[in-house]
Amino acid sequence: MRHSHRSLPHQLRPQDRGFQDVVWHRCGGIGQASDYWGNTDFNDTYERNGKYEKSEGCFTEIELLEPNP
Repeated sequence: MRHSHRSLPHQLRPQDRGFQDVVWHRCGGIGQASDYWGNTDFNDTYERNGKYEKSEGCFTEIELLEPNP
């Protein structure tokens, strides 16, 4: 099961609620304090299961086009 979300309080994060594959950026929006430095909505770096991963496209494309087991 995969879940992606832009930001949640720690106790509500998908990875803390049983999801096995989580793609997200930190904070409440791209470019905020704990987001990966330099993210701009396109070709950004997101966190996947605790490790940073560079992606191509905008977050909505990544979220919608990636296979969801």
